[in-house]
Amino acid sequence: MVIYYFGNEYEWKHWKSYHPSKRRSCLFEALSDVPGVKRNYLVKRVSRSRFISAFFINFFRNVILGDRTGNVFFTMLLPDRSMLYSFNRFIARLSVALQSFPGFFSRSKVKWCYWPYHYRDLAFLRLNGLQVFDVDHNIVLDPNTDNMESMASVLQTIGRESDLIISGVHSMISWYQSKGIDQVVRLRNGVDTSRFEEIVIKEKLDRSKPIVGYCGTLSKWIDQELFFNLVDANPQWTFVVIGKPYKNEGLEEIAYPNLVWLGEQTADITPQYLVQFDVALGLYQEGKPWLDVDSMKLYEYLAAGLPVVSTRFHGHLEEDFNDTLYLASDVKEFKSQIENILNWTSTDKESYRDLARVFVNQSTWNERAVEVINNIQRAPKTTS
Repeated sequence: MVIYYFGNEYEWKHWKSYHPSKRRSCLFEALSDVPGVKRNYLVKRVSRSRFISAFFINFFRNVILGDRTGNVFFTMLLPDRSMLYSFNRFIARLSVALQSFPGFFSRSKVKWCYWPYHYRDLAFLRLNGLQVFDVDHNIVLDPNTDNMESMASVLQTIGRESDLIISGVHSMISWYQSKGIDQVVRLRNGVDTSRFEEIVIKEKLDRSKPIVGYCGTLSKWIDQELFFNLVDANPQWTFVVIGKPYKNEGLEEIAYPNLVWLGEQTADITPQYLVQFDVALGLYQEGKPWLDVDSMKLYEYLAAGLPVVSTRFHGHLEEDFNDTLYLASDVKEFKSQIENILNWTSTDKESYRDLARVFVNQSTWNERAVEVINNIQRAPKTTS
């Protein structure tokens, strides 16, 4: 099997630096390790100058050296006008073929699109092969989505043209099924457990008080009122936040004596902070039917061995996370759950870590990659 992956604004060599713990980068890398996947290419439209400088490098690595994972670039050689469109496509397809020879002529090809924004390039190239579309959360009803009506139309078009749709959330699967599009399966998020092995703490936190921590993007999905009320009501604990705001500017300027903002941290530094937490928080808003995300932060908390107190942001949490989460809906419930955890004996802590370890070992990205390849092999091919 040869995979052509349309799904990122960065080149593969930079991708691991910019998005080392994102679904797209982790799953893409894990796919290369699945038996039967011979080549795994990140396809990217680039400028003419970048194409010229990188074409022979990609050819050398992919074709001569035979690297299993690499970049495949194409460009608009001539101005993108209607009369030149077909010629540009011919040249683009030729360049993709040359950079991925002989995989381009494989009878077992998969053209994989992550999110609708990358579908333009996939449709332009018109590669043969089974088409997979990955939409990891419900962007139809997400308030951060611009022009929801247009997005819904695009998603339906892509869905009808795809042989297999994968999503991490129940609501997105149900939405597709309500449109008569049934070739959709759930593929949950995962975790790279290697990031949490043999951690050396170089940046130490002040542990004079118990540390209650949150790690993740500070978006409007977060129940900010709940969090700040929890901070204000519990000066006996230090609250540490790792992450940066998204369409939520000014949040980091809010100050409390027991609140520490660490900002965005790199993937190698983050585990060093996480293992110093006593309790970790999940803070998605409740009562939002579209917000049934498969939160990657929860996986990382559990990989770090942390007890997690989370809002009940969707109805599948206990089942999804094998009862490793402690759920709460208001400040009083959060305080009660946190106090209970802080009073654990060493035996209680070890029992929880064992439970979390079992879940994490069943939720690695390698496990997810094998699962999705099995789904691809079972999918009836309806596109060309």
